[in-house]
Parts: sequence; structure tokens; C-alpha cells
Amino acid sequence: SAQSSRSKVNVSPQNEESESESSSFGEIKVEDISLEEMVYPEDEVREHDLLSDTERTEIVNDLYGSTDNSNPFLTAMSEALRAFDEVLNRVDASKKLALVQAQSKCPGLVGKKEKEMFLRWADFDAKQAVTRLIVYWNMRHHLFGENAFFPLTFDRLGEKDKVTYQAGIWKILPQRDEHGRAIIWDDPSRRDPAIHKADSEARCLWYIVHNALEDVSVQEKGFVFLADLRNVKILKNFDRNTHKMFWGSLNEWIPLNIRAVHFIRPPPFADVLLPVIKFLMGRRLRQRMRFHSGTNVDVLRSLSSYGIPESILPIERELI
Repeated sequence: SAQSSRSKVNVSPQNEESESESSSFGEIKVEDISLEEMVYPEDEVREHDLLSDTERTEIVNDLYGSTDNSNPFLTAMSEALRAFDEVLNRVDASKKLALVQAQSKCPGLVGKKEKEMFLRWADFDAKQAVTRLIVYWNMRHHLFGENAFFPLTFDRLGEKDKVTYQAGIWKILPQRDEHGRAIIWDDPSRRDPAIHKADSEARCLWYIVHNALEDVSVQEKGFVFLADLRNVKILKNFDRNTHKMFWGSLNEWIPLNIRAVHFIRPPPFADVLLPVIKFLMGRRLRQRMRFHSGTNVDVLRSLSSYGIPESILPIERELI
């Protein structure tokens, strides 16, 4: 299962929508993501102890690329689409304003192909898929304004966004890992918060991820997140708002499955920041997080054990 908190398949629409379910369709605001809470090692130990056997198996499968992406209900896409439309139609228009605009202004961006992408993300749970679609469009409109109603192409990025993109903070590596998963590469040492603002970075991230999601196999197999932390400087490269937007995009807004998170050579001050970052990552991703330190050989061997060979890593900078 791509998301352990979800049932494998649920294409039957519910008869009624509870108040808590209805409120979940509201727009997520970045300022609502609290930084008051942090996650410490003892918290992670407690979380780990509470995992079910199924959850433990899913974590190992995601980390090592042995996740079974097959779904016995894939042949029932038409049934899932009908359930999706039934759930969506029951949501009041006031709860899905950005989506309603999209349906009017750019119906080609909210058609069958897009619905199928959200259903794959949700393991064919129609209600989960609809909820994510509505929140996705709220945030897409928040980030891109009227450009949200056009395909997310490079030309639609603003001039400052293009400067951020060209900094190379985020990229999708040209090759997949040994299990066919796309790799999001992050080099935060290239970030200058004075130039690269959080919203701008988020728009660049959405652009590169959406390009990758055009491939159905990426929708099914998911992504691996790989961060090169060797040259990060806390005062220059760390920005809280950027992390809010980044983890919000991965966890709450875009319909993508992150299978594993790998940090390469975290600096000494990482222990200060990790409780905040782990909180923003959310329970599911921090359980799929691994660190790689030591010599160049040690790091490459460790990454290789998770299906990430040296041959697919960026070659402009050695991992030394």
C-alpha cells in the first residue's frame, strides 16, 4: 500500500458527509502549519513501538523498493471514476471554489486523466482522492494565481521563479532508481533565502514534480527523496517557510507518493533542526527516513543497498 493509513480500495461513495469530512475540504493555509511541536528520538521510539506488523512491512517495502504496486482493482477504473464523480458532486461548491474555477476555465486539466492520477495516489479510495483534488486546487490557486488554470510549464513561471529554478536547488534526476522510482534531488546549499523565496521554491517544485507525474509509472511507483546536506550552512541555507511549503506540498497537496527519504552527510547542527523538520515531514515520511554518513565508499554502498546506485547520482559533485 502506498499510504498505510488508507484502506487498499474503497470505491463506494458514502451516503452522507460528516461535518469533519466537509471541513477537510477547506483551503490549507501555510501559516496554519504549526512549528510549536517538534519530534524527538523518544517520540519516534514510541511511534515505532505502536506500528502494526502491516505498517512495519510497508515501511521496509517502501525503503527497499519491494512495494507491490499492482492493485487487483486496477481493471475497475471505470467503477472508481464513477465513485469519484459521485463523491465530488456531493461536495458543496463553496468547499471547492478553486476546483470549480478550474472546471470552467481549464476543463482539460481536471479531466479523466487527472482523476485517474488522484485515484492511483489514493489506492482507488474515491473519497481520499476527491479530498486531495480539492485541497490541491486550493493550493495550486494560492501559489500560481490565474496561472494555475494553465498547464504548469516553464513559461508560466515568473522571472524570479526562473532564477530560483536555475539555482538547481531541486531537480528530478534523469534516471530512476533500480525499482523504477523517480528521484527528487535536493541541494539546499544552493538556496539563498534572500533571493529564493519560499513561494517561489514551491512553484519550482510543483513544476518539476508535475513533469515527472506525466508518466503513469511514476504515479504508480512513486518517488524517492534524496537530499545532499554536506555543504549546508544553517544561517544561509535554512528557511522555515520553505520547509513548510516543501513538506506541505509532498504530504498534503500534490498527489505523489514518497517511498523513502534519504539525507546524505547531515552536518553537526542537523540535530538542532531535525526535531522541527521531522515534525513537518509527518509521521509517515519520518518512518521512511534514512541517513548516510562516513566515507565516500560508505555513503555510496549505503545508498546502493536501497536501490540507488552511484551511476544515477549527479556527477558534477562527488559525494566526498
